[in-house]
Amino acid sequence: MINLDCLQKIIYCIRFLGIQLENFSKKKKKEERKKKKIYYVFDSSIFLSKRVSRFLPTANYKCLSYNKPFVIFKNLLEAILKSKFGLWDLKFIVCGFRLPDIFILKFAYLLSIKSIYIQHGIFLTHLKRSSIIKNKKFISYFIFLIALFTLGESPLKLINLYKSGDRGQFPRPSFALVYNEYWEKFHTNLLGWEKTNYIHLGVFDLSRNSLSINGIIK
Repeated sequence: MINLDCLQKIIYCIRFLGIQLENFSKKKKKEERKKKKIYYVFDSSIFLSKRVSRFLPTANYKCLSYNKPFVIFKNLLEAILKSKFGLWDLKFIVCGFRLPDIFILKFAYLLSIKSIYIQHGIFLTHLKRSSIIKNKKFISYFIFLIALFTLGESPLKLINLYKSGDRGQFPRPSFALVYNEYWEKFHTNLLGWEKTNYIHLGVFDLSRNSLSINGIIK
């Protein structure tokens, strides 16, 4: 025979738990809505990073230049604090796999921050490249090389990539916007980005085209 008092207590407990779970779910959704979506856009100059920011459907972005590595380090510290405390929904955007780009991708990977790579041109190993020592970017690139070394990346492997086009496993982005399937395979074979989510956009020029919120090139 069913004990009615016991049954009522069970029903009461189930209802109470249901209400608590519902309140918890509402609270969690409210907290998620409070997170501010922020994009950090990295490029070799502020002008170029602002050019890339035109692709973004939101005004919440910060443009950063590789010419000022210590400004970048300062902003990365802020990014760590605000994303880990749940204040920001943060994403990094890079437009190449230059030395500083690789540093940003490595940093994002270590801290579980989503990163987006945008292909901005073609990479040919037979092109003659000027000596980095004679380049005005030498000091900033050397700082990023040291930073990558402290994060566990081999400087020799990076030098061989840029000098000779040697293949290897390099820090990968969460998403890669590339021209087509050929360039997806190129990035996979050269950089070891097998686990990256690729999106094919067709051939476009960052200096002439813009990308709508629906992924349509204009």
